[in-house]
Amino acid sequence: MHRFRSIPVAAVFVVFSAVAAAQDAVREVLYFQKEDVLGTALKVGIDAEGISVAAASEAEVVKEILRLESILSGWDANSELRRATAKGGAVEVSAELFSVLESAERWRVATGGAFHPGVGGLAELWKSAAAAGHAPTDVAIKAETAKLTGPAYTLDAATRKVTFLPGMTLTLDAVAKGYILDRAAAVPAATTPHAAPAMAALGGDLVARGPKPLVVDVRDPRFPADNDDPLCRITLQNRALATSGGYARGYDLGGKRLSHILDPRTGRPVDQVLGASVVAADAATADALATALNVLAPEKGLALVKSVAGAEAVIVTAAGEVRLTEGFGKLALPGAFFGPRKAPAGWPSGYAMAVEFEIQDPSQASASGARKRGGYKRPYVAVWVEDAKGKSVKTLCLWLEDLRWLDDLKRWRRLYRERGDAFVSASSSATRKPGVYTLAWDGRDDDGKVVPEGAYTLFIEIAREHGTYQLARDAVTVGPKPYRHDIEGNVEMKQAKVRFEKKP
Repeated sequence: MHRFRSIPVAAVFVVFSAVAAAQDAVREVLYFQKEDVLGTALKVGIDAEGISVAAASEAEVVKEILRLESILSGWDANSELRRATAKGGAVEVSAELFSVLESAERWRVATGGAFHPGVGGLAELWKSAAAAGHAPTDVAIKAETAKLTGPAYTLDAATRKVTFLPGMTLTLDAVAKGYILDRAAAVPAATTPHAAPAMAALGGDLVARGPKPLVVDVRDPRFPADNDDPLCRITLQNRALATSGGYARGYDLGGKRLSHILDPRTGRPVDQVLGASVVAADAATADALATALNVLAPEKGLALVKSVAGAEAVIVTAAGEVRLTEGFGKLALPGAFFGPRKAPAGWPSGYAMAVEFEIQDPSQASASGARKRGGYKRPYVAVWVEDAKGKSVKTLCLWLEDLRWLDDLKRWRRLYRERGDAFVSASSSATRKPGVYTLAWDGRDDDGKVVPEGAYTLFIEIAREHGTYQLARDAVTVGPKPYRHDIEGNVEMKQAKVRFEKKP
């Protein structure tokens, strides 16, 4: 199969299949991506004999995720978890819910309460207070943490019954997402002839399956833009990777951003760790450990990881220090980058450019406006910078699933026709909101050379299969003066924000 040559410095997060319709009988790994699945992004790689087989298998994966969501969701009032907690007393639950509740309780004990499934009430307290523009009162925090000194429920394995403590609001997200991903990764081989799993990623969790190792970018919480260089790249084969951190979601209070991860012991957002990534045999284990590592002191967190067979981890502390287990270092590819980064000479000292935009949910833009369960397909996106003469300077991202549709990105394709196309990548980062992306430009062009100060134009080109074509642009001045501007939204993109200013 022909692979296009990749742009040397194109952005990560490009997922595509170069299989043409005429090659349906050829076995290839095909990739699919959807937004707003379990409130984040889903990426699936299927090793299959043709597009139709892979698409059928991907549909089965989504079907299984939705089934388990209806059981384990703490946000859906009609989920089995929410209905069971509302009943009170001893309640017989499904095997899936019982298994996840057992796992969550084991991690509560193993972490000394740093991981707690009853933290949902505390999260609601902080969310409500942040919406009102202030932190919760000490009295309110103390009342919630008093509920978290022991278990949130008791379990009877013989009858599969659970007795939930009164007044406890459960959230199983920190272990359920990994559990769901493990089950989803097993779906292709179990349901679809001539199909096998290669990769499944949900938010910050990723499972690699198959005979070939997968190269995965581990997001650096100090530089969390979607196209920033990773903390490191690791090889992953028949194992799972989970990343957790407060840099993608959080509470904004008085201009200060606080982590959405709360310490059940203190009732407050964590502040010792920026982010953590864990490799383990399964995603449920990696998911729980990654969350716990954000709460525990770094040395205690790494000691916990070492006590779990096959687990490895890397932590980035609030001070910017990188701590990792010996085994994690061995997984990293040569040239792994863990140190501080320097801005290129010539770029205005201390300045940085960030572009934030959100993809429209087609179901929300429709007449009904009803949220479509199972998410929505991400359109094809290219974001790049041109100079005053209309010459291409830097591609910040190119996102495709199938190279057959590359020509739909008309302007980008014309500029880069001689430079090559895209490349496959996988990435593990903290769970973010669906459809929301942030890109960074460090002042270098596509060849790594520093650009001069002056006038540039930022382009955001979006094409949706069976949808519309949109091209948004914004004039950008690079110099020793800050620049802030909003780009008007369109059918495919909500309002974008461009910021060129000194880092805080």
